[in-house]
Amino acid sequence: MNLAELEVWYQHGELVAPESSLVDPGGKVLVPNRETAEQFAKVVSDRTRIVETNSCIEPEIETIAEQTAGDRIKRLRQSEQLCAAFFSSGAEPQPHLDLIIAALQSMIKAGHRSILFAVENGKLHSRLKVPSLVRSEKVELVVYRDRHELHRETIRRWHQFDLFFTPYHERIHWAAAASLPMIGYMPTMGPFAPMNRIYAAKYHLASDLTPESAPLVGSMITDSGWRTTCLEQSDISRRCYAFGGFQNIANLISQERRVR
Repeated sequence: MNLAELEVWYQHGELVAPESSLVDPGGKVLVPNRETAEQFAKVVSDRTRIVETNSCIEPEIETIAEQTAGDRIKRLRQSEQLCAAFFSSGAEPQPHLDLIIAALQSMIKAGHRSILFAVENGKLHSRLKVPSLVRSEKVELVVYRDRHELHRETIRRWHQFDLFFTPYHERIHWAAAASLPMIGYMPTMGPFAPMNRIYAAKYHLASDLTPESAPLVGSMITDSGWRTTCLEQSDISRRCYAFGGFQNIANLISQERRVR
């Protein structure tokens, strides 16, 4: 087949779409939801080429999302101790590392458990070599070498997560489609993160972690008011968001190939 005859499709996996991401590939544009579709309608004249696929999250999470969400809801209602997962961005900016350390210390003080994911010999890994942090029985440090290992170790521990700390990047899908309470690092960095934060605030998917709030976060998640908010948002997420995006895209491609 002549390459010039091929139809180019574009998948936009993020829930938000900054102007720099708006393109018309000539073929289909695959987006997770209606709001993102409306953004791409600014540059794609034929609205029928924009396909809403639902959120694309890890297939392994999809298979256990409903069960783990139910277990998490029980813990939010009944358990004094919660478990938080901490993730950093690839760049590991210093302000975010400072927030992670302060929040971790607060979690330990309040009696909660923490699982920290740190790339081997990265900036966060170096900071976490402080004995008073990593030797706590309330902290598990997971050191990974590449994205594949991070993915595998995350899936292995997903059932333990009651909330997660992360930059305002693609993991916002976990808060939306998998109903996992999220706390995002400030300041936001890059073109997508500020818009993700606005989106998360609009739909009450996440709260900010700042230098002022980080030392208090352990007591905050103990508070019944915060837990009630999480339970309400979990219900909204389960009713308003859907995953299955990868499978829907695969089905769409398969259908297209049969037609051709």
